[in-house]
Amino acid sequence: MNVSLGDNRYYSVAGAGLHYVPDRAYAPGYFGYEDGEAYNDGEKGARLGTNLEVTGTPHDPVYQTARVGLTGYRLDVPAGAYELTLRFAEL
Repeated sequence: MNVSLGDNRYYSVAGAGLHYVPDRAYAPGYFGYEDGEAYNDGEKGARLGTNLEVTGTPHDPVYQTARVGLTGYRLDVPAGAYELTLRFAEL
C-alpha cells in the first residue's frame, strides 16, 4: 500500500505497478493521519504541495506533497511482521 501524504489525488507509476492513494484522516479499522494539515507553498492559493521539480526522481508528484503538524499516523492491520518504507523530500 502506498499513501501520498498531504495529497487528495491518486497517482500511478506507469509500467511499475505502483499506485498511491490519497491521504485521509484516521478512522478506526483503516489508516490515516492524526492532526496536521496538508502542506501548501502559498504560490497559488489552495493548491496542495509545491510545483517544484524534485531532484533524483522521475516521479515528482510522489514527493511534492506533505502533511505538516501531524501528531501521528495510524494503520490498523492484523498482528504480524511488516516492512515499512518512508520516502521524504525537503519542500
